[in-house]
Amino acid sequence: MGINLSKVSLNYFKSKKDIEYAIKDIDLSISNKDEFITIVGHTGSGKSTLVQALNALLTISSGDVAINFRENEKEIYYHIDANGRKIKYSLSKGEDKIKYKKRVELKPLRRHIGLVFQFPEYQIFEETVLKDIMFGPKNFLKDEKKAEEEARKIATMMEIDSILEKSPFSLSGGQMRKVAIAGILASNPDILVLDEPTVGLDPIAKRELLEFLKKLNEEEHKTIIIITHDMDVVSNYAKRVIVLNKGVLKFDGSKDELFRNEDVISNNNLSYPSSVRMLMELSKKLNIDFDIYKYTNEEVFQEIKEKLGESYE
Repeated sequence: MGINLSKVSLNYFKSKKDIEYAIKDIDLSISNKDEFITIVGHTGSGKSTLVQALNALLTISSGDVAINFRENEKEIYYHIDANGRKIKYSLSKGEDKIKYKKRVELKPLRRHIGLVFQFPEYQIFEETVLKDIMFGPKNFLKDEKKAEEEARKIATMMEIDSILEKSPFSLSGGQMRKVAIAGILASNPDILVLDEPTVGLDPIAKRELLEFLKKLNEEEHKTIIIITHDMDVVSNYAKRVIVLNKGVLKFDGSKDELFRNEDVISNNNLSYPSSVRMLMELSKKLNIDFDIYKYTNEEVFQEIKEKLGESYE
């Protein structure tokens, strides 16, 4: 179960002859469990467009998107057809069983693929933290009591249960972002997509948020997709990295494969994480052949200790 994109493009017509592609011919498969994906690329590379196409917030121009997941012990299938103008929805697998519908129910899709926009705290509007977290599940579940149960459960998991009766506008930036993300998580999505979630956060709030997302991935088996410019986020948390450049998918693989591929790094104007840059500099200054492809502080420490031996002690 998950998302499969085949030759997906989304284009804008500047004129009859001038077409600009936001994304072009994207082939991609994403599981709805256990993936931790970072999407990188410079501004305008198509990152936000791609993730908004995953749950039909944007309508593709060509290609094919197939999405399926389980809800209430049933398999649900969505299919966005090649001309990008219609969506099919069915409880039965198979092209012959997935029918066009004039009004397709998109709530299950939006609930299972939760999208957190950049600076989600700007979308907070309720009078208390609890009510804000409840808003999504209350609309999806149509059951206020169950929505409150889910909201309190997520608040406890995110360690913000002590502020549920406070106004969200009285909180720090990091807390407000946690509240906004909790509102998405309370609907229990299989896949959580976050657009630059660490921008504007101080180092402590940034680490707390990323460690929480890691915990969700490892313990709750949710697929996490993060759009980021921060290569330290990539090096410390990603299991898989997708690189976009001018709307074209240039790389899809592990972080180690990415950082060891100098052509992909240079051709897409990407940078190395701070751990790799540090070992690069030490290699030059000390004339020691460090294995520079280390991604955590612990790995860097062990590499330096191993190569310098007793002199490091």
